[in-house]
Amino acid sequence: MKDKYMDLKTEFTETISALSAATGWTTEQTEDVLELVLAAAEKKTRLTAAQYRDKVKQARVEATKLLLKNYRQLKWSIEAGTENTLAMLEDKKFQRLMELEESVENQNLRSTALLTASNKVLWAQLNTALDCFREYCEAAASQQTRRQYRLVYERYLAPKEKPVQDIVELLHIERAHFFRGIQEAACTLSVMLFGSHSQEDFLLTVTEETKHERTDQL
Repeated sequence: MKDKYMDLKTEFTETISALSAATGWTTEQTEDVLELVLAAAEKKTRLTAAQYRDKVKQARVEATKLLLKNYRQLKWSIEAGTENTLAMLEDKKFQRLMELEESVENQNLRSTALLTASNKVLWAQLNTALDCFREYCEAAASQQTRRQYRLVYERYLAPKEKPVQDIVELLHIERAHFFRGIQEAACTLSVMLFGSHSQEDFLLTVTEETKHERTDQL
């Protein structure tokens, strides 16, 4: 423990001396107590950091689920928003308004255009992640992982949403397998969408894949 604080040797030594003088403990006793306190503090710090990582990870997963649930609405919004924005930009009235920087109409038009543009960026990112996820599932060794893209597609991406029971019957699986597959798919997609917050994200994916491989072999 002491070696970890060699860069703070003076402060560490002074702390031991002050604590020893205040308590009447020997230097050895004071060092032992101080090491216990520092170890407890480090453990708490690691725990807090782990809890924060879990919170961030869960937030990313929930955001991914929300994007999937609203996939069809987002697609419609982008198509409608793009058409409306283009129509406004071609309108002679709005062309004149664009020259008036402070007009309310111009500000509204700019806001609409920016919202449409940001939605299109999000749409592109989401579909790129879904393409990667499809390839990831197709190349997976386990049947459970290979099935995950199909679950996501039938539930969220297909032109018409299918009820859970219809998907379960279509793929000949149990409802528990459906919900587990959707959850694991959201976890993997969240990494592809938002990046990895830590190496644990990748390790979890590998662990799940390995677990599925062993299940397939049983």
